[in-house]
This record gives sequence, structure tokens and C-alpha cells, in this order.
Amino acid sequence: MAQPVDEHEMAKSSLHNFRLGKRSQVVSVDGSDAQEKSSGFPRDKDSFPEDVDQDLHSSVRRKISAKQRKRVDSERNFLALVESGSLVEVRDALHRGRTSSIGPIGREAFFVVCRNGREDLVNLLLNFGCDLNARNEFGETPLHVAAAEGQRGIVELLLRKRANTSNCDNTKMTPLHVSVERGHQSIVKMLLHAGSGGDLEVVNERGLTPWDTAIKSNDRSMLKLLQVCLLKNFFDASRL
Repeated sequence: MAQPVDEHEMAKSSLHNFRLGKRSQVVSVDGSDAQEKSSGFPRDKDSFPEDVDQDLHSSVRRKISAKQRKRVDSERNFLALVESGSLVEVRDALHRGRTSSIGPIGREAFFVVCRNGREDLVNLLLNFGCDLNARNEFGETPLHVAAAEGQRGIVELLLRKRANTSNCDNTKMTPLHVSVERGHQSIVKMLLHAGSGGDLEVVNERGLTPWDTAIKSNDRSMLKLLQVCLLKNFFDASRL
């Protein structure tokens, strides 16, 4: 004779098994044979189909990659523009927000225009917030770069904007070191006139002052120019 079934206990057991995601054995009220049923829900968060999970991640990666490619393309276009574009074109690009003048690309663009002697674009980028004393990967400032390239107009502009003349790059070279080494006498004069006289005593990582650099280069006219500063306790720009 079949034992009576406690419907309350059976319901509790079935609900418990359902929540655990396990297959539960349900006994009918009339005592008929048991029948296995499954809740159909995954047992845990790791049981979702792998293809669904992979598709989701792939979709997210595609969206991120597309966004990154768009940003990189925009940055490349902007750098190409500052290399050869007009003032109006660069200004329009900045106004449209294609790139940030104070971010890494804006900083790189600032070094490009200083190296190329684009006074108009130097002024523009400064007005858009570029750092006058920014550093590149070599520790150089825009003044280092302009001095090395012999860009007199840019050097004069940067000095007028109060660029720091005493900053050293990663090899402890000041802009004065660089201009002496390259033989740019007119730029040396501008730097000395702007107050770089004290930098004549700065030693780079090779143990050389700007004076030592001129001696090593056997640049007599440069030595004569620097001698004015070395023989005085203060710098008199009128002697240049």
C-alpha cells in the first residue's frame, strides 16, 4: 500500500532543488512513479554558453578598437597638418576639437612647429594652452629644439614669452650648451642677453661647460663671444 505523500514537504524539496539548479525528482500526489524534471537554469554564472560570452567580448573589443583607430587617425592627421598646413587649417582643427592642444599630441605638435620655425603656429598653440617649457622623451624643451635647429625667430619668440633658459635635457645640456655645440652664434647672443650667463658654468653629463664645448670644437669666434661673460662678474648685453 502506498505511503501518503506530504505535499508540503514535497513542495519545499522541489523548490530547494529548483533554486540549486539541480535536477529534482518530483513525486506525483497520487503516488505514481517519479518523474525527473530540470529547472533549465544554469547552476552558476560560469555555466552560460561560451559562445554567448565570447560574442559579447568580441563585440566590446570591436567597438573599443574602432574608437581607438578613429582617435589615432585623428592624431596622425593633426600632426600632418601642423607639418605642412596653414594657420587657418590648424586653427580650424583645434576649434573643431579634433585634438587637445595640451595633451600628448598637442605637445608633440608644439615641438614640430618649433623645430620647423613656424612662428604663427607656435603663437597659435601657445594661445590654445601648450606648455612653453614642455618636455619631450629626451628631456628637451621647445627652446632646446629651436636652438639646436638654429630657429632664431622661434628662440626670440620663446624668450619673449619667458621660456626657462636653464632647463637641462636628459644629458644635462642647457639650450646654451646646444647652441654653442651647433655653432649658432646669434642664438648664443640671444640666450646670454636673456640671462643665460650663469649657464656658462653648467656641466653636462660629459663633464663639459658651454665654454669647454667651444674649446673642444675649436670655434674661436664662439670662444671670443663667451669670453665676454667669463671675464665679468655680471653680464653686460651691450658688449655683444
